[in-house]
Amino acid sequence: MEKIVPAVSSSVRGPSGIAHLPRMWLTAIAHARGQLADGYGPGGDMDHLLADDLRIEAAGFATFLKTVPTFAEAEAWVRTNAGRIDGASIAAHNERIDAARPAVMRSDLEDWSRIHAFLASRRGAKVEPMVPLVSMDTAGPLGIKLLPRFWVKALIHEAGALPDTWRSGETRVVYTDGVPGTLATPGQGMDASTVANLALDMDATIGYLHRDRPTYPEFEAWVSANAGKLDAATVAAHNAGPAPVSGERPVAELTRMGYPDMSACGMYLYNDLADWDAVREQLLKRG
Repeated sequence: MEKIVPAVSSSVRGPSGIAHLPRMWLTAIAHARGQLADGYGPGGDMDHLLADDLRIEAAGFATFLKTVPTFAEAEAWVRTNAGRIDGASIAAHNERIDAARPAVMRSDLEDWSRIHAFLASRRGAKVEPMVPLVSMDTAGPLGIKLLPRFWVKALIHEAGALPDTWRSGETRVVYTDGVPGTLATPGQGMDASTVANLALDMDATIGYLHRDRPTYPEFEAWVSANAGKLDAATVAAHNAGPAPVSGERPVAELTRMGYPDMSACGMYLYNDLADWDAVREQLLKRG
C-alpha cells in the first residue's frame, strides 16, 4: 500500500485563497489515516505560521482534521474559527508564504524527488493508482507552471498507476474492470497546451520521460535544451493559464465537492479540487 507524499506546494491556495492550507489539510488527513509517507508530519513550521497569521487554535484544528474532513469542510472550519479571516489578514499571510519561496521550492523539490525515487524503486512492480497532486499552478526553478505536473503525470503513467480519467500527454487513462487502458485525445488538455506554448514536440517529450524517467531537475534541463520558446513573454503568457471553467458539469462537480455557490472556477483550482477529492476518497477506502 503506497503512502502519500503530500505533494501540494505550500504556495497553493484553495477557494478561500489561503496559501499552505491545502498542504496542511492533506498532510493531516493522510497522517490521521496512517497513510502519510515517512519523514512527513503535521505541525511543521508552515503550519505554525498559518495558525499564527490567522489566529487559529492549533490544537482544535488538529483535532478536527483527524476526522478526515473534505477540503471544503476544512476551509469552512477555518472561516468559522479563525480569529483573523479578513482579506487583509489572508493577504498578509500569503505574502509571508511568498517571502519564504526558497524554502517552499526546496520542499517542492524534495517532494518530487521522493516521488521519483519511489517510482524508480517499484519498476516492474504493480503500483496502486497515484493521484498526481502536483498543482498546475506550481512551477519549478524555471518558473514554468504546469511543467512539474506534466512531468509527474508522465512518470506515474509510465508506471501504470495514473488513476481513471486522468490524462498524460495526449492520452486519457480509462479503466475497464480495474485494468487501465488509454483513450487518444490529440490536441486536448493542458499537457497539449504546454508543449504548444513552449514549442516542444509532444512525442519527443513523452518519449524522453518514459524512456529516461528523469528527475525533475533533469527534465527542466531537457526542456531548456529542446523548447523552441522560453522567452519571458512566452512563459508569462503560458503561466496566465486558460479561461475559467463553467457550465452545468463543472458546477455539478463543484457542488459535489462542497462548493455549491461557485458558478465558475479557474482551471488550475478546479483541477486541484478534483485531485484533493480523489486522494481523500482513496484514503477513506484504505484500511
